[in-house]
Amino acid sequence: MKTLLTFFVCTIIFTNANTQTNISLMTIGTSINHNDNDCSVNINANAVALISNSSLNDEAKFIDFNGQVIYTEINSTGAVNWQPNFVMTGFNVQSDYNCVNGNMLNSFAMPNDVYKIICEQDTMYNPIILVQEPLNFTPCVYKSVEGFIYVDNNGDCINNSGDVGITYITPVINGNYIYDPFQNPFSNGNANGNYKFFVQENHLIDYTVSIPSIYAFVFPASPCFQTSYSFTNLPQTGVDFPLQCADFDTHVQYYSTPARPAIPFTLSPRVFNIGCDAVSGTLKLKLDQNVTYNSTLSSHPADYINGDTLVWNFTNLNNLANNTPYFDQFLGGIHLTPSLSVNIGDTLWFDLSTSVATGDVNPANNHLHFGIPIVNSFDPNIKEVSPKGVGIEGLIPMETEALTYTIHFQNTGTAEAINIFVLDTLTASIDPKSLQILANSHNMTPTWINDSVVKFNFPNIHLADSSSNEPESHGFVRFKVNLKDNLPIGTIIKNKAAIYFDTNEPVITNFTTNKLANDLSVSKIEKLNDISVFPNPAKDYVIIRFFEQINGTIELFDLTGKNVYTEEVKQISQKQIDVKQLQNGVYIYQIKANNGQRKSGKLIIN
Repeated sequence: MKTLLTFFVCTIIFTNANTQTNISLMTIGTSINHNDNDCSVNINANAVALISNSSLNDEAKFIDFNGQVIYTEINSTGAVNWQPNFVMTGFNVQSDYNCVNGNMLNSFAMPNDVYKIICEQDTMYNPIILVQEPLNFTPCVYKSVEGFIYVDNNGDCINNSGDVGITYITPVINGNYIYDPFQNPFSNGNANGNYKFFVQENHLIDYTVSIPSIYAFVFPASPCFQTSYSFTNLPQTGVDFPLQCADFDTHVQYYSTPARPAIPFTLSPRVFNIGCDAVSGTLKLKLDQNVTYNSTLSSHPADYINGDTLVWNFTNLNNLANNTPYFDQFLGGIHLTPSLSVNIGDTLWFDLSTSVATGDVNPANNHLHFGIPIVNSFDPNIKEVSPKGVGIEGLIPMETEALTYTIHFQNTGTAEAINIFVLDTLTASIDPKSLQILANSHNMTPTWINDSVVKFNFPNIHLADSSSNEPESHGFVRFKVNLKDNLPIGTIIKNKAAIYFDTNEPVITNFTTNKLANDLSVSKIEKLNDISVFPNPAKDYVIIRFFEQINGTIELFDLTGKNVYTEEVKQISQKQIDVKQLQNGVYIYQIKANNGQRKSGKLIIN
């Protein structure tokens, strides 16, 4: 089915109430295609900017996500309500569950390339095209699949006295177009072992319900354990999983708030037990040399310190004790402050590990080496990618197999957020079937909206607002995805997320960007980035040491932008600069290699 309509919807976003002009969007055409096979709606909306209170010779600039001007137009007629003729195309795919009362579709679309529109003093960031369309199709019908997941302690294959429901395991349903609508409180995972899904029925072919493969180490095969169920009709009840539970499997993860130079942040190392036998041991965190640990301000400080390593002891970590949520975890919480010597783009590196008695069924997940990038002037609702890559383009080697994304969110409102969900659209370069949840701050259920859009549901999260409880106002989800095979050199992988706090408009995160590059180009840039500047702070002199010999220019600037030192260098691997004549303060060094690569950072002189 297809319809083409022309109507007007305005979105107005101000950055300064006293600006001369007001920028909004006006839709000039919207096409909708309903896919009867997967019960989703493909929306393609066109829009132009509408600038009110405009005057003769006003200039409008359209800026993309890389900061490049992609279109400029001058108001040559003096029209007060001026429409720069740059058509922005937005695209979005929505589930039938976004249909309102079965007769209206409410959605939005982000223009493909436009990050901001500037006219005089007014700026519109992340323009959003609102779409409200009457439906001319019948939304698909969904019916339930439900059952019980429990430890069958007496081995009789029946849920009875002495058996324990396993909380928060969510089964995997493989088949055609599975949905777990946020609007339905009975379909968001697992409550005390009971789970319930709603599945699209219209084009039901074959469905398989199973326990996620991560639990294969913990739940061995038994006469009671049916590993999966297949069916072709709905609804389904009694799709139960009586499990035999034995052994233990510890693994480590972490969460941190963003790190900025000289400003404290929190890091929470964690060890999980996804087995049934209690386990005791130690959790160790080796700190980056550029951070200072404050035990007094830490929510869960280390039990003791061994050199540069923090150590916690934990005992009887048992995920089924007192019916605690699955997985059970031991959580550390520490207060760290990066030094002034780190700069935006640098990375703090940590080693996290757990030591337990023999018998861990999967020791490979007991160690994690991870990095936390240094940022500054950040929005608390941000998205990060690892590997970050080199330079603005985020260059990564061709042999890169996977990317890890972390979506941070914070409730900066004035009351707690009751329900939160995050929408993430994966690019065509990513294999959606490979998505693996690595960690999340609160109880969360993932849902596929379609083949490329995943929804992370945080129902009943009751996230505190930052004004009343700043430490508890943060949340996150971290996941890993594989890149598709045989991607060509130069492939760009962009990703962003939309964060929904209750009924508020979505908060759109920044774009993460990676680009596949050949080994040579990445190697050259990495070698330029791999430099040492010491001592820092400096007093009489500073030494800049390079990974290999370079040709280029070294410059120093004060914080007003004044150049206080410039020197061209040829075929050097180390340069000593006399700084005794410079006043005490903070300076910026900049190295420009003749091959076009640059490196800059902060230098302190005292």
